[in-house]
Amino acid sequence: MSTPKRNIIILFFLVMSIIPFMLMNDLFPFMRFGMFAETIKQSPQKEFFMVSVIKKDGSIESLSKRQSAMDDSHLNYMTRTYFYQHKLDYFVEQLLVSGLVHKDEYLRITQHSLINKTWTTNIIVNQK
Repeated sequence: MSTPKRNIIILFFLVMSIIPFMLMNDLFPFMRFGMFAETIKQSPQKEFFMVSVIKKDGSIESLSKRQSAMDDSHLNYMTRTYFYQHKLDYFVEQLLVSGLVHKDEYLRITQHSLINKTWTTNIIVNQK
């Protein structure tokens, strides 16, 4: 390959490798990786929902203990979703139809919130 053609090809690849940096509007790629990366911060949980079954003898059992496919975090997510969509009655109805709550037991859903460094508990559903 002749020298002028070789120089043109090298110049072309250099220009093509620099163009994306010239077209960038922000520094997001640099902030995400490398020495400009921000530390990963996990915000503390300020609210969670607990779905419980109250047995005939008065003892309380978490519904996730009866359901092997769904743990507390899934129930928390689903309860929060239905609560903020104002469809909690439908969610309770589906839980009762599922057969996880027996006839002599009833369902209780509580909301635990962190307000001013103290946890408060609100009973949202106390189905009997």
